[in-house]
Amino acid sequence: IFLTSRLPIFHNLIEFKYDSLAFDGIETWLVEFLHCAPNLETLTLNFPDVAGTRRKALPIEVPSCLSFHLKEIEISCFETHIIEMVSYFLDNAMVLENLIIRMKGMTVTQKTKVVDQLLQLLKSSKKCLIVIL
Repeated sequence: IFLTSRLPIFHNLIEFKYDSLAFDGIETWLVEFLHCAPNLETLTLNFPDVAGTRRKALPIEVPSCLSFHLKEIEISCFETHIIEMVSYFLDNAMVLENLIIRMKGMTVTQKTKVVDQLLQLLKSSKKCLIVIL
């Protein structure tokens, strides 16, 4: 377990890429980590395809980078089990300009269903463009 309360604040961190070996519970840690990067502008996430992944509740307190600085989020290897996290980002990232989602290994039917779900999510940023690859 990564205790972000013990981490310093990374004021100069404006770009962060996270390659995960496992997804289980990382959404909670990730949001907590974002509190340590108040000026983050670009977030790139690469999650593996993990069957049986458990979802965890996302923290209520929104990191300041989500509210004021985060302009781009890229998610590689998108799977349906992270749609709640994507919804959290869209709902709280008020200056987000680009959400780039790469879907790999999905059938056309699965992709269509996911695209429909993604396009129905509420966005805080009026300038946010959702790009699905």
